[in-house]
Amino acid sequence: LKLQFLYLIGSAGAGGRSIMAEITSSNVINLKGTDLTPSLLYNNLTSLDDWVAYVHKNNAVVVNISKPDAPTASHPVAATTDSKVQTVVYQTKAVDINGIPMLLIVVQGGLMIWDMAKERMLAQCSVENASEIFLSRGVGVLPQNDGTLILLGNSNGTISVLDFQRDTSSCTVAKTIHKHTDNISDIACGNVDGQGYVVASADIAGDLIIWSEHLEIIGSPADSFSGDTLTSLQVLPSYVAGAFGSGLIRLYNTNGTCAVEIAAHARWINAITYCPQSNVLASVSEDMLLCLWQMPSKENGGKVALQQYALLKDCLLTGVRFMSPKQVAVTAYDWDRLYVYNV
Repeated sequence: LKLQFLYLIGSAGAGGRSIMAEITSSNVINLKGTDLTPSLLYNNLTSLDDWVAYVHKNNAVVVNISKPDAPTASHPVAATTDSKVQTVVYQTKAVDINGIPMLLIVVQGGLMIWDMAKERMLAQCSVENASEIFLSRGVGVLPQNDGTLILLGNSNGTISVLDFQRDTSSCTVAKTIHKHTDNISDIACGNVDGQGYVVASADIAGDLIIWSEHLEIIGSPADSFSGDTLTSLQVLPSYVAGAFGSGLIRLYNTNGTCAVEIAAHARWINAITYCPQSNVLASVSEDMLLCLWQMPSKENGGKVALQQYALLKDCLLTGVRFMSPKQVAVTAYDWDRLYVYNV
């Protein structure tokens, strides 16, 4: 059984009252110059503690929002000494590895690992056949007893499994997975109730694969949505959430069946993010809307609901992240400010 939900911003419930609330309270953080504005990329915002990061051309830009008057830290990838790793940046992801805040910087055919606390490069790695890959995108972390596996998506449909050893600051290619047939668009990892740690990978053709922590396939939708690009993924306690270019959000069981379909936006969705404390999924789209969705759970009777929204006029939204259960940050293409909404 697949549930479908359609939401229209501005629609009214009983008595003509609005059935969702517009977000009106926000803090603005200036990004210290228009030359450091976010690029037009999917999922172009990441965060960890007080750090946020995004991509500007060939830079990974890091901002400490607890110190809004401090200089913006911009880390030019062109400074690398590894000639095999190209200089165009496609994604950043902030992660905690063994208690250390790190920034994974995805470049063409490779990955760089940056220690955000000490502001230094720890490791870099080129994937197999890097010269044949014009784009790398989608990155996730899979903890291991003897290190950390980093999963990196590539334009030829492969997923590079990188073995990162924190003690020696080394990163090497452990293996390459050939299952997708098109450009990888996103990778997400997380715990699912009753399933343990799972990995989800998606490509621009709309195909989704769900993997166990041992990187064995446990689910893939039989009714794939060919041509509907799957832009962003999140692993929820009960589902894998996927956002699409059509404006839909779908919630999948780990066996790949689609449980819920939400007509969430009128245009391309560029990013989603999930807050486990509040069980809320946030989405941003080319329709200029930030939307906050209550996710189904036993406590709410399995209901999906649009709780809050914000309209950012004349802004092409590219990234969204929860800073806390009460704060959500948003970036937009070529926008010289970061909005942190109080929700």
